[in-house]
Amino acid sequence: QLWDTNNQAIINDKKKISELRKFFPKVDIEILALKAELEQSSKILTKAYEDIVQKKLLINNESLKKRVAELTHPSKSENDSNVYILEYIKDFVERASEKKIQNSHGRLYEKNSIKSLVTFLGRMNDFFEYKKKDDILIEDIDMLFYDELVNYLFNVKLYEINTVGAVIKFLKLILRKSHEEKLHNNEIYKISAFKKPTNSKTINIALRLEEIEQINKFVLPKEFAHMQLTKDFFVVNCFLGLRISDLKRINKNCFEFSLEANKWFFMGVTIK
Repeated sequence: QLWDTNNQAIINDKKKISELRKFFPKVDIEILALKAELEQSSKILTKAYEDIVQKKLLINNESLKKRVAELTHPSKSENDSNVYILEYIKDFVERASEKKIQNSHGRLYEKNSIKSLVTFLGRMNDFFEYKKKDDILIEDIDMLFYDELVNYLFNVKLYEINTVGAVIKFLKLILRKSHEEKLHNNEIYKISAFKKPTNSKTINIALRLEEIEQINKFVLPKEFAHMQLTKDFFVVNCFLGLRISDLKRINKNCFEFSLEANKWFFMGVTIK
């Protein structure tokens, strides 16, 4: 439902997107992620085409498919992708401190820059502790990781936009440097959506789907049995986003069954 078959592009109809939000609250994030994936696919296809032209090979479907496969699934001998982000940041900070690497201007990192890198490492460590994770492969960093990190910085740590922007700037630096060292093939940092936020108000705290499912499956102790209906209301409203007055007016006439989708759809509360 996110694809406009007539224009062969991601839907851009604000009215349709607004309707989809009623059933899929995270549709905006899905659209952003889809745009990022399409942009990355376009970059890979362009790179494959350029490589074939440079090697003066015959350009056809087979040669393009082969080069795209090589770029997206490199052999271990070509590129060892078992590199973890925190591990690499620590190593990068150590090398910068020991004057073993240069910045993008070809100069050694100065004291203030190293101090900023150490601060960045600390904030990334805090993020992984908050997520109860030890580390992740650089290859696995995607737009979902970006969204969760920005969300955490704004809404958990309550950082100002300049501080959040600095974290993303250093993250992009780390991803670029490790990519230049041929340690991975993840070019997510090149995507336009992977950037320093320009407006903190666009970032909202939200439960993930798996968290809502955990709440729904949680069995209340006997002493809180009277809260069952409240819990049900909360879970339902995570998807509907209704005012409590409208939530109490829901009945069977508010739903419609789709034979094509084999699902029930909420059609809204009728306004008196």
